[in-house]
Amino acid sequence: MLTAASRRYHEALAADPSNRVAHRRLGQIDLSLGDYESAKRHLAVAYQADPGYATTRQMYGESLALSGRVDEAAAIWADTPLDQGQLDIRQQWYDSLGDGRRAEAFRQAVMRLSSRSIASSSGSASGSSYPRGCCSRHCHADRMMRSRSECAGTQPNS
Repeated sequence: MLTAASRRYHEALAADPSNRVAHRRLGQIDLSLGDYESAKRHLAVAYQADPGYATTRQMYGESLALSGRVDEAAAIWADTPLDQGQLDIRQQWYDSLGDGRRAEAFRQAVMRLSSRSIASSSGSASGSSYPRGCCSRHCHADRMMRSRSECAGTQPNS
């Protein structure tokens, strides 16, 4: 079943090499098959094309964590909605696979995210220069958006 899906997404990429949906789906398939380097390549393209898409952010962070880039993974996850226990479920998945190195790298990235969350919650949000409810402060920090007004659906801080 994944072979047919993978073939179709590769066909989509042959027609449009920048197709972010095909890259995201191939990254997801590659993660499930354990082809982590290919997953990271596809998810990096999808992330660059649409850095605010939460599912891509979660999976791209996952691929970074699995390759040992735990600080980068935590930074991407920091502004990603993860309130449904997604990382806990993925941690259980990697623990069950018996790949101790990757399971530990994932665990370290989650711990770094927790450390970042604790540190940021001790600061004052009122001094933030990002829009309230911003979909991704990370995109502003990386200057992927030219101005705060490009952050759709948010209002400037009062």
